[in-house]
Amino acid sequence: IRPFRPDEALQVARLFWLAYGYSYKNESFYRPEGMLDLVARDKLVSHVAVTRDGEVVGHAGLIRPEPVPMAELGLLIVSPAHRGRRLMERFAESLSAAAEDMGLFGVSVNPVTSHFVSQRQSLAIGAKACGMELAACPPRVFKAMKGTDEIIQRESYLHCFKYLADPPPARVHIPEHHRAMVERIYDGLGRPLVQGADEAENTQGKYSVSFDRGLSKGLVRVTQAGSGQWPEIQRAATDLLDIAGAEVVHIDLPLAQAATVSLCEQAESAGFVFAGVWPHAADDGDMLRLTRVAATFDFAKLRLHSDFVHELAEYIAGRMARANPSGN
Repeated sequence: IRPFRPDEALQVARLFWLAYGYSYKNESFYRPEGMLDLVARDKLVSHVAVTRDGEVVGHAGLIRPEPVPMAELGLLIVSPAHRGRRLMERFAESLSAAAEDMGLFGVSVNPVTSHFVSQRQSLAIGAKACGMELAACPPRVFKAMKGTDEIIQRESYLHCFKYLADPPPARVHIPEHHRAMVERIYDGLGRPLVQGADEAENTQGKYSVSFDRGLSKGLVRVTQAGSGQWPEIQRAATDLLDIAGAEVVHIDLPLAQAATVSLCEQAESAGFVFAGVWPHAADDGDMLRLTRVAATFDFAKLRLHSDFVHELAEYIAGRMARANPSGN
């Protein structure tokens, strides 16, 4: 296991085709130039598993689209001939060391919810469940999963986080009706919870909007929460749903900022639901993830691992049922 070299990009692309066919969510990895672009822009740190004769038989990476003190551990692929050799654990070790060298608090891991194995492996390396990315990408039957039950809905991911050192206290502003679940999440992460301090009122706020056409997914990312900001956020979310045709839209709110409480409540009144906590995804702390799924979605189709993961999914499903009592 070692850092990726640019002349190995074609081998990595072939490996994705071999293992997944055309079912992997990140299309950049089917094109060598797409992977090289991500590495060149410091959005990706890649490691590969290489045999003595130079054949690339595995890949994993740290994905870091924003300059925050965490990265996603993902893009894991292992040649069918080399499975069962605990390469995931070895990749986790090498990339965790790389993340420590980068000064990151930790890494997130996002296993699919259409089968148990990747969830079990993620939790086994020390990652803790803290949220769910619902309806994250179009329904795809992975080549590596032939023979499993067919999942006729958009794929979802379990959001987990692994700390590389003792976790710092979490400063949060959260609506009271979510406090018990948020405390459960932070207890699992081993983080003390600190009530956010009162702040001077800020009405403007700052946010960004993005849309992934291939995944039909929109995101409103709030970096500075303002008490008068909701009409702009709502307009952006509505445009993503009604004009761009997004099948799911997420709103990320900075938990360390006081205006997040009112923004969360207003978003929930517009049909968005609590989906969990994204540790260190904000510039000043953690993000609260809210989600609105426009596509048909059934929690009963998820294949979940561990008691707390089931508890978290039931909580989110309850909030979704309350937001959309007709089920349409």
